[in-house]
Amino acid sequence: MMTRWRAGLVIGIVGLVTARAGGGPAPGVAAFAPAGSVERVEQITLRFATPMVAFGDPRLPAPVMGTCSAGGTGRWVDAQSYTIDLPAPLVGGRRCAYELVTAVHDASGAALGKRRFTFDTGGPNIRAVLPDEGDGRIEEDQVFLLALNATATPASVVAKASCAIDGVGEAVPLDILPDAKRATIVTQAKQDYRLRSFLQKAGAAPPDDGEAAQPKAIVAAARCRRAL
Repeated sequence: MMTRWRAGLVIGIVGLVTARAGGGPAPGVAAFAPAGSVERVEQITLRFATPMVAFGDPRLPAPVMGTCSAGGTGRWVDAQSYTIDLPAPLVGGRRCAYELVTAVHDASGAALGKRRFTFDTGGPNIRAVLPDEGDGRIEEDQVFLLALNATATPASVVAKASCAIDGVGEAVPLDILPDAKRATIVTQAKQDYRLRSFLQKAGAAPPDDGEAAQPKAIVAAARCRRAL
């Protein structure tokens, strides 16, 4: 009777251990960030479902390689988390792809699941406009300065941007002007306090004391095809 009880106990313990092992998380990347379309990406993070390394071992290689982290600094935060700190926020219009290195596996030697991850930085989007909405000093042939998070092509501007003019029932196309025209406008407006505020928002001028510097934007000049 005692022998049978011990045998039953051993079988029960083995069954319990097996059940726990079978119910644990599958090895692989539990979370990858960023995902989808995200602006101003400054860090890339992977969270693994199972332990990958001994915590704090700086000699361990990076588990992932990608297209948007040149100059970045990678490190293991803990046994299951790896981050890449970028040297500067990513500009708009970037499409980024990351893939686990071929030989990577978790600390137990198990192979991982999904290995490829992608995201983009959106854009081009307008961060600031000069003169901005509500400014009472807008001329009929006004040239606007735009701070963009990515380079805009003339075709994309025609397709996606327009001017809304009071009394006009339809959108008026917006055209990007040559770089020389933009440079002339910036030079002529140097004494205008509004220009300094615009350039600060565009990351092209030092911020005021106590304010954070903005990532550098693409500055373009544009004009509506119809008088305002």
